[in-house]
Amino acid sequence: MNVKDRLLLSGRNLLGSLSRDDGYLPYWHMAVDGELGAMYQFRPYCTGHNVGRWWNTMLRLERAAGFEIPVEVEAAMLENSRRLSNNASGIFLQDVDPRDPATWYIHSYRETMLSLGLLVECRGSQRAAEWGHRAIEGMSRASRDLMEWRFSFDGGPERAKHGNGAAPAYTHGRAIEGLLSFHAATREPAALEEAERLADFHFGHLVNADGSLAGGCGHHTHSYLNTLRGLLMLAVLKGSHERQELIYKTYREAVSGMITRSGFVTHDIGDRYGGDVASAGDIAHVALLLWDLFADPGLLDDAERIARARLFPAQVREPVPIRPAEAAGSRDCYRDLPNRFVGAIGGSVGHVSGQTCVTDFTAAALHSLIELWTRTVDVEGEIVRVNFHFDRELPEVGVQAERDENGGRVTVVNRTGKELRLRFPGWADEGTCSVTVDGRPVEATVAKGFVVVAQGEGATTSELCFAVPEYEEEELSRDRSAEEETVTFRWRGDEIADVSSGGPYMEPHPALCRSLL
Repeated sequence: MNVKDRLLLSGRNLLGSLSRDDGYLPYWHMAVDGELGAMYQFRPYCTGHNVGRWWNTMLRLERAAGFEIPVEVEAAMLENSRRLSNNASGIFLQDVDPRDPATWYIHSYRETMLSLGLLVECRGSQRAAEWGHRAIEGMSRASRDLMEWRFSFDGGPERAKHGNGAAPAYTHGRAIEGLLSFHAATREPAALEEAERLADFHFGHLVNADGSLAGGCGHHTHSYLNTLRGLLMLAVLKGSHERQELIYKTYREAVSGMITRSGFVTHDIGDRYGGDVASAGDIAHVALLLWDLFADPGLLDDAERIARARLFPAQVREPVPIRPAEAAGSRDCYRDLPNRFVGAIGGSVGHVSGQTCVTDFTAAALHSLIELWTRTVDVEGEIVRVNFHFDRELPEVGVQAERDENGGRVTVVNRTGKELRLRFPGWADEGTCSVTVDGRPVEATVAKGFVVVAQGEGATTSELCFAVPEYEEEELSRDRSAEEETVTFRWRGDEIADVSSGGPYMEPHPALCRSLL
């Protein structure tokens, strides 16, 4: 599976999500009406969120896959970052009205800190380090009481922000991950201290000892999962095995109950409808991080199944039949829309179909896919371990993975001479497993989810083959327009081949996406 090209395709979508008419600020989404009239739009007060989203994902894509960010775009985005962070909070905010808390989109704390950490790491940016330090000061001061945010954006008396837009997980919980990223790049003590302060609060509010969904989970699935990821990362950094176990238990209970086997998870916790592809990606990434700690092979099965059954199918790979909603003229928001939709990853994609082009969602899903792809193969100590059946080329190891009507094949060119471990999916029949080394059959035994293959000196080529079973599974329908109470998915291994109704599965067709105007 050629994942690199898929990642680069979404990178081009994110490049196309910037408005040439507005200093390359990122649009919020492409609105699409019932007659397939479309236009790119900004969401009031929320553009700063996507500035952080864009940097975070594009710098990761550059580092992992060599994506080239045009010089003029980078310069404009740096200026956007400087301008939007120049406020009392220090995070990327747009059009703040000091008297109206509804305009304070402090949900963007995480994205600001992630992006500034990467600008320090990837660009050596001293300005980004200074901006990040200022953001930590501003946001920690405003959240002295972690159940309330209080700001003064005009030098006058502080005003409080309440409601879902100020909820703990939705604002500072999700930011733990960003603070850790910034600390890793800068060694800034204040970043780690703030992450620890927030983590102590959220371990008391966001998780239960038995792993069940806690009352402090909030309303927003993506923020809940971001918070869990940050809590796990900090537990690893501090060597807290008790907290690591607690997140693992929460994954097995609360998180696993949020997502269907086909990868559908709702945008809002507890809802039946309204999918969120970003949250599916979060779960896949958390599964990978937990595997590093607990070596449960089912976690890698979860991560790859979510990628193959939900994230990749939700990516739009060809122009869609949309047109400018009105006479285009020279405005960027109407320019080349069918092609600029290409590379979008689902957004609020339905259970079976219906893609949207939303900058925030594409960036979040792409971030998760990058994390999985870069861990396709690990070279560590005396072991080469293939975790995922994706194509990947490294100086020491090359991996090619194929699935067709004849089954699955993973071919590895190992130039290290180190022992090779090939992941064998839990859904496959071990009796169909066969391995060759340089064309010669060798004994294949599966242990803890991997086939261990001895290697000779110099480069060797090993091939793992296995049958890919077909089977059906029924799920409660999660689309409002569904005519049936349930939908049946036909699976081939960890990929969806067909669906009983509402299909074809993830057919590339734009869903209605309401206008923000």
